[in-house]
Amino acid sequence: MRNHFKDLLLRGPLSILASSLPGLVNYAIILLLVYSGKTADAGLYRLVLAIFSLAAILTFLDSSKVFVRAVAENDSHGMAELFVGRVYLSGLCFVLAGFVGALWFWMEWPSANLTPTTIAIVVFAAFHYGVFDFYAPLLQARQEFLRFFLFAFAKYSVAFLAFVALLAMGTSVLTTTLVQLGVMTAFHALFFAMVVYSRLDFSGVSFGPFSAMRRPGARESMTISVANALPNSLEHIDKLIIGALFGLDALGLYTLGFSTGRFIYNTLKPAIYVFYRRFVEHLPSGRIVLSVGLFFTAFGMVCAALFYLAVQNVPALNRFKGTEVVTVIIFLSYGVAMADAVYSQAFAINRKARSSRLLHAGLWASGACLLIFALATLFPVDIALAMFAAHYFVRHAVTLAILLMRRPESEAA
Repeated sequence: MRNHFKDLLLRGPLSILASSLPGLVNYAIILLLVYSGKTADAGLYRLVLAIFSLAAILTFLDSSKVFVRAVAENDSHGMAELFVGRVYLSGLCFVLAGFVGALWFWMEWPSANLTPTTIAIVVFAAFHYGVFDFYAPLLQARQEFLRFFLFAFAKYSVAFLAFVALLAMGTSVLTTTLVQLGVMTAFHALFFAMVVYSRLDFSGVSFGPFSAMRRPGARESMTISVANALPNSLEHIDKLIIGALFGLDALGLYTLGFSTGRFIYNTLKPAIYVFYRRFVEHLPSGRIVLSVGLFFTAFGMVCAALFYLAVQNVPALNRFKGTEVVTVIIFLSYGVAMADAVYSQAFAINRKARSSRLLHAGLWASGACLLIFALATLFPVDIALAMFAAHYFVRHAVTLAILLMRRPESEAA
């Protein structure tokens, strides 16, 4: 336990700073749009990010967990095979899904004029995550958190300034968001060239389709990615449903409430990256998971009370009225969410853990959340938004319960 806290104190702040920047930038933009009286534009902005994030899931994002393991073992050949396999598989997924997705959005969102930009968003996601995103897990596994922070600061500062400048010039939210994504993708390409490419050993790696997936590690990365694909998509699917059924204004309010509740969680969660190398060999003990859950439950209760009182009594926070229930639900879910974040990420990285259990947990959690989404559509907007927010607790609780069930003691340390 002492070593855990030592690592957290020495390396945690830089990891938190680096990984909290995307949430900070997105939240700042949402606040800017809402306080400019453009709640519908905030909803549209979040809708575009939902498309981008859903497309990113097609790149087998969680193969990065196995990539961390290869980096920790200095396996340059394994890193190269994981890279080639991910590029091929994500490319196939985009070919199969791209046309269908563009057609769906053209049919469902004609007023938002998403068709011309949807293809560009998807292309950015393909390169942003499917090809160039390997620099992040490499730096995390090597515990180069200062470099990770400097890269993140450069990328998100330029992207944010570009967004604000274009918005001030009267450019549409769709165009400014597309520029923001383009800037971030360009930085990803630069960072990949700087820190990843030279570390990949392509000798003996077959570049034929799917041949790189013959390695057990590569197949495991695919299993983990498939297991987490549906659960990871839930926080974007709810935005699409709300926007379609209740309109962009409702989506803007839900986004503001959800993002406010998630902001502190998103800021603190990256501290887990400090333990990535340790997770390769050891899972956190049940005592650690319980301690994390209890601490963040109490912390979330304090945040919920302070937020609710502030909205009711501080005139400057009037824009948050109507979002209180959503935000409070997220705050009250902090304990189970953080406990799940710690254990699930450790489970995905650990060499002894069975990735099939991640798949089972993901399916059960997703099924429960999709049922909540379906039921929410039957209620008025205020109740529906609260039910959509409640999926956050259910998703993490079900996942954590299944992963801890019949937990082999040999996996823990």
